[in-house]
Amino acid sequence: MTLIGDIKRLLLHRPEDRDRLHDGFMSEGFRIPVRDYSGAIYDASYLERIGHWAKRSWFRGKIGAVTIGSIIAQARRLKDSYESEFRELLDGADELDGFERKRRIPKLRMRAGRLIYLATDESLSSLSSVANKVPELHLHAEVMSAVATGNIDPLLEIGSNAAQAAAQPLRAIGRRAVTGQREFTEAETQALVVFVLNGVTVDYPQGSGGGDSELMRFAVNGADAQLMKNSKPYIRELACLHGLAAQPRHSEVLETAFDEDEVLAMDAIEQLQQSGSA
Repeated sequence: MTLIGDIKRLLLHRPEDRDRLHDGFMSEGFRIPVRDYSGAIYDASYLERIGHWAKRSWFRGKIGAVTIGSIIAQARRLKDSYESEFRELLDGADELDGFERKRRIPKLRMRAGRLIYLATDESLSSLSSVANKVPELHLHAEVMSAVATGNIDPLLEIGSNAAQAAAQPLRAIGRRAVTGQREFTEAETQALVVFVLNGVTVDYPQGSGGGDSELMRFAVNGADAQLMKNSKPYIRELACLHGLAAQPRHSEVLETAFDEDEVLAMDAIEQLQQSGSA
């Protein structure tokens, strides 16, 4: 919570540091998304709030203590801590049953969700292969592997929720996704679309259709007049919300914060699981 809070404080107070923070994360191998608050902070209510807070020493001191270096140092400590704890919790987890298993699985899932954004590719691949021995960690293990390698084939059959969980960290580091499939079911096409909407470049086999569909057309090209009159209501609505533009702006929208109170979320899997169980 402290790391996420400090990231948001820095981006709200000094939005011009966004690119430097992103570059700092990239140099460390972190896949933490860095939102753009430059538009949101010019809202009058925000300026009034900053003026009110600036009179208080605790606010000035806290802002002054938050730097790109301090944020990266926090992320390093979290990475080491979560990886050590995850390996310790994984030890013997596949042989547990009853209450002890139910107690340990949520702890493993929480740490796996954070490590997707923090661990090195090598560690993520290693942890994924071990985690896959525990059935309750299958989704996390496949997302970890996809993020570390770029191979999204196992995720496509799991669906769009798994795709979103991998797409955000892949986008954060600019990694290309790769699929060896030539034909795609409707569900797999929807998962592919999620990667494209997030701005992740997907490499297909030569001669592959790449998941041809109206939804994929929207993801690749943006809206057009034909899509705005589509017979499917949700395609029509998406196209109209996007509007006509020279090029698609999906990833730009996803990276932009529209309100200073907007939640800065790192654990996509946890959010998806909560949504699915609601």
